Amino acid sequence: MSKIVHIPKIGHVEFPDEMDDGAITQAAGDLHSNARNEGISKFMGEDPAVKGLPHSQKLKEMSTIAGLMEK
Repeated sequence: MSKIVHIPKIGHVEFPDEMDDGAITQAAGDLHSNARNEGISKFMGEDPAVKGLPHSQKLKEMSTIAGLMEK
């Protein structure tokens, strides 16, 4: 029987029985972080303050935000 885990911003995810709890915890954390980062990136890309910037400046600002998200 598989293990079902609820991951915020993702929903219920089914993991195989063969995965140990540590691997499931790591995978769930990675999925949650990726979903959160994608949401922040999407928000920043649609922000009116960022939309009006030249492309090179927009990339610079997004790079700064990406660096903060990694920490």
